Amino acid sequence: MVTTLAHAQWGCIDSLSISPGFPCPTEFRPVCGCDNKTYRNICDAQLRNGVRTYTDGSCTGYEIDILPTYAQSSITFTIQQSTPKFSRLFVFDIWGRLWIEQEITAAPWFSFDINISYLTIGSYIVYVYNSDGIFRTKRFVKIL
Repeated sequence: MVTTLAHAQWGCIDSLSISPGFPCPTEFRPVCGCDNKTYRNICDAQLRNGVRTYTDGSCTGYEIDILPTYAQSSITFTIQQSTPKFSRLFVFDIWGRLWIEQEITAAPWFSFDINISYLTIGSYIVYVYNSDGIFRTKRFVKIL
């Protein structure tokens, strides 16, 4: 990770605490670091990236996550938003073919499993947008 001079000057990043290989949990509990970047959880912010201070929630107020990113039968999709809005989720293969379309409840925190067992092996893109037009994308790979 590159630490900018501005971050180092006001003490946002502790360069001695950066440990990219630290075994953090995979849970999605986003935090907004003092460097205005959203991190997966507190461990990712502090122990992997050296962030000294943070606030709960994403920096933008709208984030999505999928786990695992390599899966056989299902993935868990999570959305976190500071202002609950209805969202739509789309899953496309790398050729642009639509496989899944789903409406997502307007809630600050919403998580559900998506069955991918019928998808062909390959790479997929998850595209989500809310009623304000804010969108996010993630990728996953369907394996044997």
